[in-house]
Amino acid sequence: MREKSHKHSYYYLLVGLIQVVGLLLVIAAGGNKQIQLTFIVLIAVLYVFWGVIHHKIHHDLHTKIVVEYVAMASLGIALMYLLLQ
Repeated sequence: MREKSHKHSYYYLLVGLIQVVGLLLVIAAGGNKQIQLTFIVLIAVLYVFWGVIHHKIHHDLHTKIVVEYVAMASLGIALMYLLLQ
């Protein structure tokens, strides 16, 4: 069990890196809300893409999983949009 969790840690490290770099880009964009929102959408798209690829590689990709990733990404975009207003 520990080996499997260690194997997945690289995937989680990658998604964490995507999120941190994206957050830094949003901060670097300063007060330009349009660019910030563009970065947020890009982060969300990469998150969904990462999730689909991750589950496809591990042969457990199902429609329910894709819907969950899209829903979480959409929720994140909506939340950040409201916070930027």
